[in-house]
Amino acid sequence: MNQIIYYGSIENMPLYNCSAHSSEEWSRLYGERHPYLGHFDIVFGTVVNILYIPIISVMFQKEFYKMSCFKIMICLGINDMLALCVNSIITVGSIILGLWCCSCIIVMGLVANRLLEMGKSSRAQALFQGNRTYIFMLIPVMYGLYFMIFTNPVGFNSKYYTWLFDPMINENHSEQHRNIPHSINNVLIVAITCILYVWLYFLIKNQMSMISWKSFIYERSLAF
Repeated sequence: MNQIIYYGSIENMPLYNCSAHSSEEWSRLYGERHPYLGHFDIVFGTVVNILYIPIISVMFQKEFYKMSCFKIMICLGINDMLALCVNSIITVGSIILGLWCCSCIIVMGLVANRLLEMGKSSRAQALFQGNRTYIFMLIPVMYGLYFMIFTNPVGFNSKYYTWLFDPMINENHSEQHRNIPHSINNVLIVAITCILYVWLYFLIKNQMSMISWKSFIYERSLAF
């Protein structure tokens, strides 16, 4: 997006200049039709989005919405609905990239919220109590906007039926189409997820030990 602003239009961007052929010629030379997969994607995205509506509406009920975890899940659900629209129904590369990275941070925030509630509820309240959850949700939004505006976009390739950073319109330009921040995001998400699972393991182990100890004390008190 920032390159469009810098160069004035997509046609003037050297890495994404498609002026060598018309859109019809590009489709005929390098495109492939996938009618069955295309119809499946549209139906899938539409059905799942429809199913999302009653689920999210339940989360908006007062008894649920007052809890920070449901506020985060609502944001995640809305993000997923938008991602389904631009992934299954239409294709908008820069937007889907931003939504993906945004969802990564939302999920990490949701996991951290639950772990803090299990371990240190006072810290969870300090970070997420009341309107502080909305302030926290600005972080994934800004994070997603960064990828959407300031990094190389991803485009859908009909030949391989997948999203690729290289539009394959120029030879020997693959290196320049790489999106290093996106790769860093994916590696960090995997690493942080592993760390959070270890944290969860020790939390559950500690709580189970406390339950076992309390049960032992209770049984001893009954015996004597």
